Amino acid sequence: MKDGLITNHLLTLYNIFGNSTTTILFFKLEESYWSLLKTFLVGLNRLPDAVHGLEHGEINTVDIPLNQEVVKRLRIRWE
Repeated sequence: MKDGLITNHLLTLYNIFGNSTTTILFFKLEESYWSLLKTFLVGLNRLPDAVHGLEHGEINTVDIPLNQEVVKRLRIRWE
């Protein structure tokens, strides 16, 4: 996985769409990717406790686990 590329794409999306990016990402991505998404958003300080405005209700992001493999890589990269 190219962590730097993912980070740059996320920053670009936030620069264009602002905080709505979070809702858009959780809407468009399959639930199986939410753990990866959460890990990057926590690292970028962009993750709210809950994501609102989705068809199937609110997502409580506290219940989504962090991907520990990605956490380790991001800690090394962002030191």
